[in-house]
Amino acid sequence: MANPFAKFFKLSATPLGKKSVESAVGIDIGSSSIKVVQVSREKEKLVLATYGELAVGPYADLSIGASASFGADKLISIVSDLFKEAGVTAVTVAFSIPLKSSLILVVEMPDLPLEALAQAVPIEARKYIPVPIAEVVLDWQPLPRERQNFANVPVGEKEKLPKTTDPTLKGVHVPAQKIEVLLAAIHKETIALYQKLAQGLKIEPRFFEIETFSTLRSVVSPSDRAPVAVIDMGASSTKMTIVEGGMVKISHTIGKGSQDVTGAISKSLSVDFAKAEEIKRELGLSRRGVEADTLSVAVTPIVEYIFTEANRVIVNYQRRYKRPVDRALLVGGGALLRGAPDIAVRRLGLDVAIAHPFERLNSPPSMSRVLEEAGPSFAVAIGLAERLLLDA
Repeated sequence: MANPFAKFFKLSATPLGKKSVESAVGIDIGSSSIKVVQVSREKEKLVLATYGELAVGPYADLSIGASASFGADKLISIVSDLFKEAGVTAVTVAFSIPLKSSLILVVEMPDLPLEALAQAVPIEARKYIPVPIAEVVLDWQPLPRERQNFANVPVGEKEKLPKTTDPTLKGVHVPAQKIEVLLAAIHKETIALYQKLAQGLKIEPRFFEIETFSTLRSVVSPSDRAPVAVIDMGASSTKMTIVEGGMVKISHTIGKGSQDVTGAISKSLSVDFAKAEEIKRELGLSRRGVEADTLSVAVTPIVEYIFTEANRVIVNYQRRYKRPVDRALLVGGGALLRGAPDIAVRRLGLDVAIAHPFERLNSPPSMSRVLEEAGPSFAVAIGLAERLLLDA
């Protein structure tokens, strides 16, 4: 069965499929680090060629783990360093677009034919996109009708399309039955930045994809039809998605991430950010010793907040769609925080597992332990490379 995520939102620099791709690179530019994964295709197998991560903080005279943003020239230097360290050799690449530079939402629309829906969606999108529609690349996907749950509408009842000056839509009436449409928008400035980055690196960007879809492709099985919550614990925020039957049903951002945890450790133990980052990675929420107890008092409220917010989103989903969410997957660097999965289980009341996206790739058995520990941080980059190879 084809991966359903592979067909979403092909905001391509070059149409896929024009030439065969045997080795591809996924590039995930995060707020605190940049990750790359190079994957090769050998017959029917996807094989891990190399991978690497580089913290961006030191490039802005900040500590490892700190967030920083850069223009194209500086990014060219950073990614070039990463390519050298990781031994990247392929030139066919895909970039992820950060969720903070994009928008994903599900909206209700009249149940129109596709041609009429294509005219109505940009009008509806203006209600939700905080910048002029001309400044974004907009894509959309009707969600399958059989998975939608709307109240019955009396036969014959009509409603109008959203108000518009478009003469082709004036006076059009449609049945009051609704469908759900998944909208995605990316700011054109972000795409222009990554195009300039690609030119400077002399690489070929085949597409740009919102990081949410890359993550889902690498951690959710296409055969899994039941609702699942995917919680991406990044540096500056936590991105949460509920996906059902290969379709995004809810996308939500929680304004705290692993960097907030590091900041709390720094303050509570009176150490600098770099030392706090080391302590976080070593101890997490472990209960060993006086320092660990102090650490737990400082860190636990942040992690509790993240999963309490996640639970609120899950409860709202279950009320709306009348279907239970029984499972959650944790990804992102914050997923590796010791003790975080235990808090997730307590707050969510679900089966919780840390995702291991490297398991989808063939790699030497001797690397299994290392890749298992690194995996949650590389979900986006793996999903990008996977789409490049499967679509080509």
